[in-house]
Amino acid sequence: MSFLSIYKTVIAAVFIVFCSFPFVLFGQNEVAGETFETSSKDGVSITYTVYGNQEDVLLFVHGWTCDQTYWRAQIPFFSKQYRVVTLDLGGHGNSSIGNRKEWTMERFAEDVLSVIADLEYSSLTLVGHSMGAIVVLKTAAEQPPNLEQMVCVDYLISPLKAKNKAEVEAGLDPFRTDFYGMTKRFVPNMFNASADVNLKKRIAEDMAKNNPDVAISAAAYLAATDYTETFEALQKNSPLKKAIINADKRPTDIAHYSNLGFTVDIIDNSHHFMMLDKAEVFNTTLQKILKDE
Repeated sequence: MSFLSIYKTVIAAVFIVFCSFPFVLFGQNEVAGETFETSSKDGVSITYTVYGNQEDVLLFVHGWTCDQTYWRAQIPFFSKQYRVVTLDLGGHGNSSIGNRKEWTMERFAEDVLSVIADLEYSSLTLVGHSMGAIVVLKTAAEQPPNLEQMVCVDYLISPLKAKNKAEVEAGLDPFRTDFYGMTKRFVPNMFNASADVNLKKRIAEDMAKNNPDVAISAAAYLAATDYTETFEALQKNSPLKKAIINADKRPTDIAHYSNLGFTVDIIDNSHHFMMLDKAEVFNTTLQKILKDE
């Protein structure tokens, strides 16, 4: 074999590995899904993917500067029993930015509601990770049809209190100056010492590449919003089952959230992105909640 042929072979191999890296790292998805687009209330185009055709829908909502691929490790497991739906919130993944200027939790909830409106189903369960947990809270407060359960993943840890807007804006100034660099330094703090090093690097890089305007606006609203009315609305909806799955990286105020009607499960030796490198334990925990075991 000539040197040129060897060179081409090596380059081709490297290219294949590089292109497949996110899929290998996030867990191979063996289930084919169908991708759709819909319009949110303000005209932003929302991309979502549907796996299966079961009557019971399990809809996953990703977190800040993430996208629907962060649920890859859940799709093969849950699509055997549910119609699994994942989406990219506005300004994330393959969804558009449109003319939206304010990236509030209410706008993101409208994105989710637009997807729900496209679906026909018997029952609906919402699962939200990180910022997506708040989006799920806001969505559930609007009482979409046949919503039976909601699960918040690693955000409801201590009692939520609206932070001072001036302090929030000051804290975000370094991200405005260097969003890529600050995000790459910030994200590793979400992991524990036992986390997969490659996963940590991949997620930090992935989140750092998101649109800074969308990310900073969303972070500002997330931190400075008072959610008292949202929790009150959810408490009035007594048939709705409310659950929390948290990592043990930070102590959860279980008594506080139990008083608000949530069941709480803690996954040992885990971190913020436990649904990826603790997928088996996370999936089993979520399944028990869904089956009310």
